[in-house]
Amino acid sequence: MSTLERRFRPFPSWIPQAIALLAVPTAGLAAEKYFGYAEGHIEVTAAGTDAYAVNLAHSCLRLDAMLRQILGITTSHRVPTY
Repeated sequence: MSTLERRFRPFPSWIPQAIALLAVPTAGLAAEKYFGYAEGHIEVTAAGTDAYAVNLAHSCLRLDAMLRQILGITTSHRVPTY
């Protein structure tokens, strides 16, 4: 076997498979939890805690009310917002 052949030998086929098997269990540990909350015509899905999803939905409703007042929107029909 020449020096060039020894230097550039391909990986055995099991090495990438072993790396993939070791990486799979750790992928689930880092996953964030998602929480959903719906109020009125607003539906929110947020990563983090359930309190964050509730606060985000309330903030969206307050923003909606403020924009309706500023823009003078008087119709009762609202398009669902996700």
